[in-house]
Amino acid sequence: MALKIHQEKKIIHEMPAGGELYLNVLTFDSQRPGPVTYIQSSVHGAELQGNIVIYEMMKHLKGHPFKGKVIFVPMANPFATNNRQGGHTQGRFNPLTGNNWNRNYIDLMKLKEDQVNFSLKNFIKSNIDTPWEELKKSYKKVILEMLLAHEKKLFLERGPRHNTLLNLELQKIAAQADFVLDLHTGPVATRYIYSAEYERDRVADLSFPFNLSIPNEFAGAMDEACFMPWVKLKEEMYAAGRELPIEFESYTVELGSEERISTEEALVDSNRLLHYLHLRGQLDEDVEFQKPDKQYWSLLADYKTYFAKHGGLFEFLKSPGQHIKKGDVLGRYLLANKISAELDETSIRPELIALKDGIVINHACTCGIGTGGELYQVMEEVNVF
Repeated sequence: MALKIHQEKKIIHEMPAGGELYLNVLTFDSQRPGPVTYIQSSVHGAELQGNIVIYEMMKHLKGHPFKGKVIFVPMANPFATNNRQGGHTQGRFNPLTGNNWNRNYIDLMKLKEDQVNFSLKNFIKSNIDTPWEELKKSYKKVILEMLLAHEKKLFLERGPRHNTLLNLELQKIAAQADFVLDLHTGPVATRYIYSAEYERDRVADLSFPFNLSIPNEFAGAMDEACFMPWVKLKEEMYAAGRELPIEFESYTVELGSEERISTEEALVDSNRLLHYLHLRGQLDEDVEFQKPDKQYWSLLADYKTYFAKHGGLFEFLKSPGQHIKKGDVLGRYLLANKISAELDETSIRPELIALKDGIVINHACTCGIGTGGELYQVMEEVNVF
């Protein structure tokens, strides 16, 4: 059957002067049975590479057969991308509330039954013997119904918080998905992925060089908001005497550095994601690309941040993706306000020394650092898939 592309504009914000901001939701429907994949980008306004990756993926899907649906939401937070000061995008935090845009999703499983019109215990009691495929389909509907019920309650009572409108809308769109890919970038960063512990044996299919394994818990992000209903269903079903799989997958996908895009890199990024869809039975034909020689992972607990001990200018000597050894010099400060005629090297140019072996994942995007500012984030206790 012929590919059907549906485009919808969902209004997510009315501005004081009367203008509107909207989400541009593009659904690629193969009109063949198969899984649903949801892909969004730029929830943080300066994180732009995901948009060109989505563009390249859409170009590929228009010319190659696949199954099911792929839903794309580029520029998933136009409010943040438009929030600029001078030449920089101030799009990580909501300027009205101070909240991180990627920490305001909803953990449905922690809401009270009267907030979502749903009881997981009653659902399990009614579906303890329901065949898995049928149960999975009905549970997807339940997730959307819970989100809609919560949204209705927010509007009926005291009105929605500014953050809630966007995050809730994105969760509603993603509710029908089997696989969720939330595209981000770091400050100055390599390419890496956040994956839940239950996905540790699957994340290698994305062919990214570095992976951080996070607990099967909710900390406010999109990937966690999407997988928590499935994690909880499995836990509660097991307690009731039935073993269920978790076929659902969601990942935070980090595509290099913010405030930049690259078509050349996007072709590799998109091929990685298309290869993943092929392995999940969605894309008929595989794609060719240069896979990493090795894929490394560590626990989130072993993802360590180096903070500035001094305020001044900092020279970064190690790059994202670079392996480091204990004792390596990671960088040097220049304490410009302490420069004197003696030019005492040790007091004016102190060094930052690596405390353990590891891999640099990202570093700050400015060299002007105050005391306590983040300098590097490093994977330690590294494992190989």
